[in-house]
Amino acid sequence: MDFDDLDPALILRNNTPQEDFCGLTPAEIHHLLYHGWTERSPIRLHRDITDETLNQVPFFLLAEECIRLISINQPVKLTNLGYLPVKTVQELYNQRQITHWYVDLRQPKILREQDVPVIVTVHSMLKIAGLVKNIKNRLSLTKKGEQLLLPGSRATFFRELLMAFTQKWGWGNLDRYDEAYEIQRLWGFSIHLLMQFGHSPQEGAFYARKFLVAFPLITEEFQPGPYLNTIQEFEGCFCLRTIAHFFAWWGFISMNEKKLPPNRKNQLITATPVVSKIFTFE
Repeated sequence: MDFDDLDPALILRNNTPQEDFCGLTPAEIHHLLYHGWTERSPIRLHRDITDETLNQVPFFLLAEECIRLISINQPVKLTNLGYLPVKTVQELYNQRQITHWYVDLRQPKILREQDVPVIVTVHSMLKIAGLVKNIKNRLSLTKKGEQLLLPGSRATFFRELLMAFTQKWGWGNLDRYDEAYEIQRLWGFSIHLLMQFGHSPQEGAFYARKFLVAFPLITEEFQPGPYLNTIQEFEGCFCLRTIAHFFAWWGFISMNEKKLPPNRKNQLITATPVVSKIFTFE
């Protein structure tokens, strides 16, 4: 059933901003859930995203470097398990676009792709977005990938990458939490929260609780652990997937990360100017 088929009273309610949704309407939430990358969604990418803005998106820069290295060295022979070769992984990590505290702490002599979640994700994104192809365990660019390396194609490359990350790649692939796919499906609502409250420092758990107010049934996706209840499990999952992997990797937040390992729930985070230069709500 479409919202246009409802009676006038329900149409009015569905188009009235709700406090629990932090100013969004039920209809807008519906479109965020089911039409996130269409014209019906209230969240949009700015039409003219500049190179200056893209240069502040660590995940994009890492993907850009990865596809450049593949272009130079193609076909790239993968490991027996299908991972990027150690040399490529080391070159990518040495860019220091996105680091991992435990890699820096251990300083392994041999750095494998499976040791670095963000490189696992970048490799997966390039495949999912159709930019690289694996033939007989050798990686090379597709025609689409070659086109996105051409001058003037960076904004298109960014859109393809972000669409793959939010819509086609499972955020839960990098953790042991329950599936809770709604956390990913409602990535646009999380961006809305960040744009609304990110002007001042807030703990990661602040955003998790705002999300929980809007979607209280999400806790049913989680099983209580020996030390944590379902709400705490949800908060940990949200702060890992949305705060640490989505917001931080894509340069949408700055955070004060002094303790190792970081306590994602209690970390103070602030929105960077990048988020409003990329997204707009209409």
